[in-house]
Amino acid sequence: MIRPGFLEEPLVDAVLQALLKRADLRAPPRIRPPRIRLDQETCPVWFGAIGGEAKAFSWKRLLDLEQATLIVVRVKHRHADAPWRDEPAISLTSLGEERLREWLGHPFPEPSANRQWRAAVSARAGLTDTLRQALLVRPLLIGRRDPQDILSRLLSAHATFGRAVRRRVVSAKAFWGLSKVLDQRDDLLRALEGQDGEVWPRRTLLMHVRATVPTPDGILFVENLDAFDAACLGEVPLPDTWWILYAAGFKGSSSRLLTKGAVRWFGEVETDHLTSAQLHQGLEQVNQGVCEAAFWGDLDFAGITILRELRRVMPSIQAWKPGYTRLLALLETGQGHEPEESAKAGQLDPERSGCPYSDEVLLPAIRRHRKFVDQEAVCLADDWTHVAPLPQASGHA
Repeated sequence: MIRPGFLEEPLVDAVLQALLKRADLRAPPRIRPPRIRLDQETCPVWFGAIGGEAKAFSWKRLLDLEQATLIVVRVKHRHADAPWRDEPAISLTSLGEERLREWLGHPFPEPSANRQWRAAVSARAGLTDTLRQALLVRPLLIGRRDPQDILSRLLSAHATFGRAVRRRVVSAKAFWGLSKVLDQRDDLLRALEGQDGEVWPRRTLLMHVRATVPTPDGILFVENLDAFDAACLGEVPLPDTWWILYAAGFKGSSSRLLTKGAVRWFGEVETDHLTSAQLHQGLEQVNQGVCEAAFWGDLDFAGITILRELRRVMPSIQAWKPGYTRLLALLETGQGHEPEESAKAGQLDPERSGCPYSDEVLLPAIRRHRKFVDQEAVCLADDWTHVAPLPQASGHA
């Protein structure tokens, strides 16, 4: 929508400025939209000496804005001659707030905590330019805590704790027992340490694995513990030459999967004692084209998101078709569940994973049915006996 020229009309401007001023009192998200009453206290100019024709013209312009879904006008008794005299209620829509702030040069107010943080950072002596910039670009705010106190605790922790102390340990000790404050602040920690590398490493990845051969033909990443256990017990059949890895939580940590020293291995290794280095080498062989890799999880947006994140590290990994085909059959026959039935209403559509089978078959099916299926629904041996035998040479064919 093009900016209307009538926004400068004094009567129109008075209403819109009053709405934005009311919106400034509470930042989104809001339970109710910002609303004013067109009365003498809120918009006195409407009740002054300006003539009726000018008021009628401005009233029509307000109705034009309502037609454009920028505001909502409610009048108890619309008088044909002067409906504004009935003190109508006027509300601001979310679209209207965005457009009107832009058109009228009225930006969203900066939260007071942000202002306090910027003042604290600007006044702090001894910060490098890089660190000061990182602190200003992304404030480190914690609830209602004093920004000055947060900054002091961060800098004190950097001076107190050694570089090898785990990140969540530092966070919990520095910030009132909160262990996750620094989880997504690699930018800040790099700025603290300068060019000397990472300070306060993230947690070690705990990898549960079943390996029956020293060099696998394929690796299957499984999202859920019961499904992983079923695969290890042979209830979900796999070729004996495949490793099985438990992949819970990989949406946020898969980027470190191939980082040496970032993984600690646990599980069932039915061959000569494999070292961590040999298990790590098995993962590296996926990107070397020596072995295949597949992922099998819930048929939902979160599961496909894990696949997408794994593909950032292992671009060749695919959705495991034998497992997903069975889940898809349940979905197509009406045996899926609504997202709200399993606390999954907040899952976001990953849009695409990069895996053709996922992007062309699985995601469209989820969107079409608007339902999910958990992978445990096909974790009994009987779920695998009434269909064609699994391919033995490929994990995703």
